[in-house]
Amino acid sequence: MGTKTVLSQTGSDNPTWGANAPTGAVIRVFHQTSTADITVSSGTTIVTGCTETLTPLSDTSKFLISYSFSGRFNSGSDTVFHVDIYYEGSAIGGKTNLNNFSTGNVNFPVSGAGSFLHSPSTASEITYDIRLNLFFGSGSLTLTNGGSQMTIMEIAG
Repeated sequence: MGTKTVLSQTGSDNPTWGANAPTGAVIRVFHQTSTADITVSSGTTIVTGCTETLTPLSDTSKFLISYSFSGRFNSGSDTVFHVDIYYEGSAIGGKTNLNNFSTGNVNFPVSGAGSFLHSPSTASEITYDIRLNLFFGSGSLTLTNGGSQMTIMEIAG
């Protein structure tokens, strides 16, 4: 499980902040950082340790989800892994490809980032996460401890 940070501003010092903020204003920020190495091998789909369950302040809120990660290929050649943003268990976008097209390149470093703007149209609890899965070839990839991060900004709609 990752570490969790939630930043928000409320109170009388800014009465328009929160659910009544003007359209386009960032009203909350959530941040997760992975806390363990995560190894993915052939045929495996794994949550990278960055999961956030939240309740939107409004059914018109939008969420800008961004992530970054770093790790290494442990084995394999002609291998492609996908990293996707998931909403309620389904891939919604932000796809990043991790490619290792060399032969037998072990401990080959890899990093990447992605983002996606999502409008869930609900004020009910929702869950976002980042998942890594083998798309093509065979091999193994490890995301390093603390190397996976996800930031979600709730934007007033």
